[in-house]
Amino acid sequence: MYTRKGFIAETETILQYASSIDKSNLNLQESLAYLYQSTGRQELANDLFAKIRKVRTKNPYYFAMLAKTSFDKGHYRASISHFKKALKLNNQEHQFLFGLAQNYWQLGEHKRANYYLERARSLADDYLDKEKYESKIYALQNMKMR
Repeated sequence: MYTRKGFIAETETILQYASSIDKSNLNLQESLAYLYQSTGRQELANDLFAKIRKVRTKNPYYFAMLAKTSFDKGHYRASISHFKKALKLNNQEHQFLFGLAQNYWQLGEHKRANYYLERARSLADDYLDKEKYESKIYALQNMKMR
């Protein structure tokens, strides 16, 4: 809001202060980098973007977010690629496997979808999650019989 009203210096001060309090908040840092970029301080922006990218590429949930965005846009192969990156960083997250199953289902690759559903079920630690996967696997098998 401050930026839209032309209070650039105030915006920068607020973002720097907030970033100093919460050093792990990448959204604040990214906003600051965009502010640097919009005010012609490209070197500062590039340095900050590089730091953010380095942290994000180690975060499996960042890749899962990218995968979900790609899935929502119908970019299933891109979504699969992102979920596979997420799995390389955390191979114990059943939701990543479920995401792969959803993508393969959309691509008509039902055997692969079933494979990833089975893996998701085996990793799920919650009874309700296991039941959810069980019902999806059952539905897949019934669809194949038709």
